Amino acid sequence: MSEHIDSIAAAVTAAAFEVTDPDSSDHGRKLVHCFIGTIGADWDLDSVLDLLRSPGAKAQWSSHALARDHGLQVVAPDGRVRYFQVQRPEPDHPVAEDRPALGAPVPANDRGFLTYNGGPIPTAYGHDITVQESSAASGPHVWLFIRETPNTDCPDPHLNLEQAVQLRAALDQFIESVPARWDGGAELVAEAKQKVLGES
Repeated sequence: MSEHIDSIAAAVTAAAFEVTDPDSSDHGRKLVHCFIGTIGADWDLDSVLDLLRSPGAKAQWSSHALARDHGLQVVAPDGRVRYFQVQRPEPDHPVAEDRPALGAPVPANDRGFLTYNGGPIPTAYGHDITVQESSAASGPHVWLFIRETPNTDCPDPHLNLEQAVQLRAALDQFIESVPARWDGGAELVAEAKQKVLGES
């Protein structure tokens, strides 16, 4: 999926480096490194911006292992795929006092199973993670539902520290709910903690 070209162009411009060595034949040029296949080269900033705006070109943020730190994938009108050394900017986050506190568990459906944190947890590249109580009858289980995002071709969520704390808190809500929702739940939690953490 193509991202908004203006936001990508701004990220490319911010990532470009200027050659400041006065003895270099490239002095004064603004460059962005590029990989195509296994071949690397520096591109003029203006050339990258022209490619982004070419009719038929497609750009997206990529987490492909072969891209290394070259996070911007551009498919040219001729079908050739290039990876540029540009990282997707972290989205802006509200200031701490404006952020919602951890949500209370809410029913996920009419069967009474709970969604912890009160709803999805957003992540850095746009995946949402929903922590939901499972209907498994064999013992306490929990689902982690991951919503896909058009922002990256990687299926794996990428969490900043705040989002990791929120996910852990949602899982803690699940663990702490077990004694009230299962016969012998307190013993099940104590047994699991002893087995995994060595807690008595």
